[in-house]
Amino acid sequence: MQRFFSSKWLVIGCIIAALFAFNADVNAAGFVPAKKDKATLVQETVQQIQLYLKAEKAAYTLAGFESFVGRKLSKKEKRIFKVYQLFIDPTLSPEADAAMQRNKTLGNWSMIMGIAGIVVMFIPYVSVLTLLLWPGAIITGIIAVSRAKSFNNRKGSGFASGVAGMITGGLGIVFFWWH
Repeated sequence: MQRFFSSKWLVIGCIIAALFAFNADVNAAGFVPAKKDKATLVQETVQQIQLYLKAEKAAYTLAGFESFVGRKLSKKEKRIFKVYQLFIDPTLSPEADAAMQRNKTLGNWSMIMGIAGIVVMFIPYVSVLTLLLWPGAIITGIIAVSRAKSFNNRKGSGFASGVAGMITGGLGIVFFWWH
């Protein structure tokens, strides 16, 4: 017990107490920025994104948002931007909306041809049609996916159905040559 109250331990205890007190005072005074909780970070980032969307009517990108904010974004902020970009669709011009609808139709046809090729594969005498359906599914899927990139792969741009068409067409060709 006497060893605990020796001068060395008393000095170390006072230093630790002073550090805790100084740290609390510095944080309270605002000298050291406190970490933001997730809800505050999301709210502030979404507000900045909304301001950016009002300023940029045509197209919005991650690089453009970083230049709008004037700093490099953290990983969390980049994820927030990508999620916001997926679910919030700014109004498109009528021409761009019509082009996106045409691309969606092309992607749907790709998916339909791929699935129809797999179904037709099991029907005797008609299975020869698969030689037309599967390459058509792959080609139209590639076109739909490449065009969907101009719409940032938004929901309804034909990206997912184009990928589904490419996968079903590719699987059909693999099954055909394997069989």
